[in-house]
Amino acid sequence: MTIDRRYKLRKQGDRAIRDWLSILVLFVILVSWTAIVHAETIEPVSPLGEPLEKSNSVTQVETGEVKTSPQPLTIEEKIMRAWGKVEGPRAWKIVSECENKNINPYAINWNSNGTHDVGIFMINSVHGYSDEEMFDVDKNISAAYLIYQRNGWPAWSCSHVINETPFYLL
Repeated sequence: MTIDRRYKLRKQGDRAIRDWLSILVLFVILVSWTAIVHAETIEPVSPLGEPLEKSNSVTQVETGEVKTSPQPLTIEEKIMRAWGKVEGPRAWKIVSECENKNINPYAINWNSNGTHDVGIFMINSVHGYSDEEMFDVDKNISAAYLIYQRNGWPAWSCSHVINETPFYLL
């Protein structure tokens, strides 16, 4: 085979590779665009399994049409949703005015008895939850609601802010 022939074959091979790469790039772009356009949104649910609703924000899309996208719920909204219309405001008051004024999901308080309180509702370690679980806002709210169902408001030392007697005074 002559050098000229080898050069022509290599050039044809390079052109074929370029063509296939172009087709592959177009395919990836098409698949990506299709996935974006037809993406399904996951509906958020409360710790009790109820669907969550939230006001939408408006965003402009390249095509000129306007689409809305849901905003994530605030911690206060999550508490209200999980605890309901009656107890939700009381739970928020305990958290925001006493237990965790900074609304810090990573808050930890070490107690003199060797236990510690963690997360939004400052869940005490005696309840058996791991710190990692209680750093998760939704899990912390769910755990707090279960503790409330078992023990009522006295389980929180700050229950006095809603005129309930805390456990240490019972």
